Amino acid sequence: MISEDVFEILDFTNATEVEQLVSLIEQVVVEWKPLRFKGNTRTSICYCKCRESIDYGNQCIQISHFCSDVERSTDDSGEDAVGRYESFVKLLMSSGSDFPVRAHCLTRWFGIVDFIHLCASANVSRESDIQTLLSIVSCVSSNLDVEVPMLVNLLEPYRQYYRGFFFHANELVSKFDMIHISTCPQQLKNLSGLLRMFRERLSLECEDSLQVSVNFTYALYDWTEFTDYQPLPDLQGDGEIISSLESLFSLPVGTFDDPVCEIQLSATWKGLSAYVIEENSSYTDLTPLNAPSWSVRVRMAESPNCILGQHLMNFVRASTKDKSIPERKRRVETKANDAREYADALGRLTGDASLSFLPDFSNVLSSASKRFHPIFSTTVSDELCQQLIEKLFSDSLILDEYSEPDQISCSMKSCPPGCILLDLSWLLCSVNFNGAATGPMLSLWRCFVAKVRQLYDEVTLIPTVSQDRPDTTQCLLYQKLQLLNCCIKRRIDRETSVLDASESTEVFFECEDDGIVNEDMQGDWDDEFSTDRSDATGWESGWDEQELDLPLDDDYSATLVPSDRKPEGRLKEAQGMSLLNHPTRPLYIPITQEQPPMTEDMIEEQATFLEQLGDDRDGSELRMLIQSRNLVSDMEAFKAANPGCVLEDFIRWYSPRDWSEVEGLSSRMMVPGNTWQSSWTNSLPVPVARQKRIFDDTKEAEKVFTYLDSLSAGQICQHLLSSLIHRIVLKLLEGTNPYTQQLREQLLATTKSTRFKSDDLSSVEEIVKLIFSLETVMSRAASLRKKFCHLSSEDAPGQAIYEEFVDQLLASAVVPVVGASRGPVGGVICRLFALAHNISKGEDYSYHSTSDLVSDDVFPPPVGKEYIIRGTTLDPYSQLPMPHRMYTVITEDEFRVAFCQTESTRI
Repeated sequence: MISEDVFEILDFTNATEVEQLVSLIEQVVVEWKPLRFKGNTRTSICYCKCRESIDYGNQCIQISHFCSDVERSTDDSGEDAVGRYESFVKLLMSSGSDFPVRAHCLTRWFGIVDFIHLCASANVSRESDIQTLLSIVSCVSSNLDVEVPMLVNLLEPYRQYYRGFFFHANELVSKFDMIHISTCPQQLKNLSGLLRMFRERLSLECEDSLQVSVNFTYALYDWTEFTDYQPLPDLQGDGEIISSLESLFSLPVGTFDDPVCEIQLSATWKGLSAYVIEENSSYTDLTPLNAPSWSVRVRMAESPNCILGQHLMNFVRASTKDKSIPERKRRVETKANDAREYADALGRLTGDASLSFLPDFSNVLSSASKRFHPIFSTTVSDELCQQLIEKLFSDSLILDEYSEPDQISCSMKSCPPGCILLDLSWLLCSVNFNGAATGPMLSLWRCFVAKVRQLYDEVTLIPTVSQDRPDTTQCLLYQKLQLLNCCIKRRIDRETSVLDASESTEVFFECEDDGIVNEDMQGDWDDEFSTDRSDATGWESGWDEQELDLPLDDDYSATLVPSDRKPEGRLKEAQGMSLLNHPTRPLYIPITQEQPPMTEDMIEEQATFLEQLGDDRDGSELRMLIQSRNLVSDMEAFKAANPGCVLEDFIRWYSPRDWSEVEGLSSRMMVPGNTWQSSWTNSLPVPVARQKRIFDDTKEAEKVFTYLDSLSAGQICQHLLSSLIHRIVLKLLEGTNPYTQQLREQLLATTKSTRFKSDDLSSVEEIVKLIFSLETVMSRAASLRKKFCHLSSEDAPGQAIYEEFVDQLLASAVVPVVGASRGPVGGVICRLFALAHNISKGEDYSYHSTSDLVSDDVFPPPVGKEYIIRGTTLDPYSQLPMPHRMYTVITEDEFRVAFCQTESTRI
């Protein structure tokens, strides 16, 4: 039996859950000490200095310390509690940082820049939980004498509902409270109602000592006359519909829709006495034209539809389509043939030859044509295609044949500036953008190829394309056009030589006789170049071994003594050189065949073919024979021009570094059976006029046309993609603007570091992004200029004011308007609001139609109202001023009041 004197002892020293949470928060705050309230009135910008997370129960509480980015001065390091309180009072009563442009929400609402912020991961919506968290914050702030305000986020986090405390050392506490509802009460929609609520909360009898700051925001959406819209040419109709074809060749920089969505005008009054202004339901002194301070904020479209960017993206997508029209037609015919075979087979099995239930060839072709209708249909008429191509070539004929390389063409594998491919790429891009299928683009491409063939048939050089050998640093399509020009030029030279030869008795075979060799070139061959010359053969796609046999005229016989032959094919005499075996005979430079021009795909094809020959004896001999075709041709021309010559004579002229007057031939020329000796032994004296052409310009031209005709829509886009980017980049880099300088430099640096490949689209992605960004900024600038820069030519000196204002809008979030409504920019803004007001009423109004001053009626109701009311009361015990601040924001769907009230902790 338990004695009555024995009783159970309860241990009240165990900490509760709330006390444990208080202890955890205190540990974090102690680690952050010393926390000093800066009370900085010069800035409203604060940042998160440190952050910690505490796991409490089923949720996580995040604690953050925010402070201003301005360091305290050394004079404030020894500031006592009274001085810190005075700094707090000064901060709350100062109107210098009211309505900041960029600030933390607590800075805008309560006017503080140093604070501790607590936020729970779960919603704190129950009243008991709210009071518990507020008690915890109050305990931590008072126990540790935290010298910065502590606030906690309550209710749903997205509502940003805050309450908190700031305990001062002089037995005063500032309480932070908030009201947040969706609809503003009718009696609180103006300043009079808010002043009444402020007085009732503080039990004030008059409002003479109250200070008021107001900010009204007006939104402008409608500016029909000044919408920056870039219309595109209509390609849906006949050629007669387009009044000017020049518009197709100009690149429109901008957006399809206005990139400026909204212009917000903020009219601000700061530090006014509540006694001198009035705003109620029937009267107001707060009109925008009377506001002493204006500022403008522009809201831009986040991702506008840029014209050049969208054109380029569609062109990139089209480059992935690898089916050409002939291929698609073959697929349709194959399906029709298969259906016909099925019908014949079933007819033989069933004995019914008709089999009407199976479609015949015409039905299949018709249905297939309907199924592939977007491919074969064209929204660009043939007449318009011909007009566009004629315009393309006529403009190119006006341009100079060569242009100085720009900074883009020197780095991109594109084409030279002024080349016809730049305009062609944009023309095809425009047609591809307007059409829903690849048919219009292929139709235009066929017209282009037909025009090039017409120039070839008329023996006319392609304008704006170099006549030199194909430049492998340019795109492949430009190299093909260069090769065509080489063919045309040789054809012109050959026909000219035939006309000249018709007056003489000498007979010429179809050959190349325009190979004029420069004396300086022939007199300074180095060892490496001579090797390269022998390696760089005249390669032809589809090479035939029989072409290596050089046909000779029957009159030429190997039994004749070489010195007795009649010299042929001489170009000029080599200065200071004579034949070794006949010192009295000067050495003549022969007319030789030029090395055949080759594009990069031909060079790659040749290298692949030579590699496939193998290393066996037959393959090596064939490889040597192919690589020495030019060498043999030059040897034969040299023998024909210099009867009685020997190999040493040829080496002295062709490769001077392999000859020494003292030692004779070099060591490599003395190797038995080397290529030079065997070629010299097997070559016969044949002038260029009687040699077979190493480069058959007719055959090579037909190969180029076959290549161009066989390109699919995707391959066409791949070939012209670099030229299109080149054209767009040149357009975007025109002019100089400070707000686009950084993007221009990035775009230029990216194009310099990128070498495009026709089958690699990943290298284009970064440039496409930069093009979108740069065009977006440029379109925004153009749109703002169209709205703000409307002075006539006689007012041109004042144009700089508007240009500077536009530049500030592009660089800053909010730009102050100098002079408010009475300044030049303010006058433009007033007329824009007047225009929108009259348009909303259906009245006619033109920007330039009137210069009268607008009234307050043209401004719509403000979309947002912000009020800050300040006041002070005296503490009855310490006689210290107690600051009070109430911030209110009223919008269509929100009513928020943030109240900071200071009171005494004494009872």
